[in-house]
Amino acid sequence: MNQRSTKIVQLLSKEKDEITVSGFAEYFQVSQKTIRNDLKEINEILDKNKKQKIDIKPGGV
Repeated sequence: MNQRSTKIVQLLSKEKDEITVSGFAEYFQVSQKTIRNDLKEINEILDKNKKQKIDIKPGGV
């Protein structure tokens, strides 16, 4: 997992409200596709470790 993915997990664990993919993209100055790919990688790791995956909804995370 790269540093951005690690930071995404940290931010999600602290945030109480929904966070949008576009918000993450703006924060990290990358494309929304990059953020979606990071979230997919994070979910694969969570799944392998039998942890609850991140619920990704249209318009939010």
